[in-house]
Amino acid sequence: MEATCPICNDAITNPICLHCLEQEMRDWLGDDENATKQLELTTEAFGQILRTDVRCIKCGRQMTVCAHCYSAEVWDIVSKKESFARTFNYDLLPLQY
Repeated sequence: MEATCPICNDAITNPICLHCLEQEMRDWLGDDENATKQLELTTEAFGQILRTDVRCIKCGRQMTVCAHCYSAEVWDIVSKKESFARTFNYDLLPLQY
């Protein structure tokens, strides 16, 4: 086990696990049950990946993937919420709402 993300092979420098990230993203989704279910399924799938030696700084769980790879995967789910897209777009992607 290493301190690199098994998807992108970059060092895990922002050790927030996918479970903690999911919880934060749920706040943005609000009552959108369909989007919340998609988020849960993505977290479950990423949770099956081999664990690394890196632990989440919030909850202490072993990391599976880096925050960037997880966030990139769930971007389509949460970016449909106008408030999320406006806050986290950083002018890198065209707004799609």
